[in-house]
Amino acid sequence: MFSKKKDSFFVWLEKTLKDRRRSFRYTAKENVRVYVRVGGEAENRLAEDISAGGCSFNHPDLRPGDRFIIHLMSHAPEIPLDLMPMAEVLGRTASGQCHCSFPDIMEKEEEALHRFVLAAQRHEFRRRRKLKIMELRKKKFDI
Repeated sequence: MFSKKKDSFFVWLEKTLKDRRRSFRYTAKENVRVYVRVGGEAENRLAEDISAGGCSFNHPDLRPGDRFIIHLMSHAPEIPLDLMPMAEVLGRTASGQCHCSFPDIMEKEEEALHRFVLAAQRHEFRRRRKLKIMELRKKKFDI
């Protein structure tokens, strides 16, 4: 009476709900940078991509499977971010780009990352709009 299609549907649904790649993502821009500090390391590294599911950054010493505390901080005071979730390296490219997930991220930290991503996107839209308005005003007065 029950078909395998229903079972596969529920497996697909469970996988979809748990898939953190569908999280809001933020790719670092020049106006809002996110720095990563691995463990007790003193050197800050620039995050290339960040979401509630994980982040990527350049680090020559990390290997897939390594777990560590990561410190995420924003340099822009108008868009604050200061979190320390547990991270696990999923993969690493030949150039040293590490792709990490946050396997044990708490709901509160996930919400903070979502708020940061949305605030950073809003900040970028405002900046672009302001530049476009300034450009239009300049053209208007040049005529």
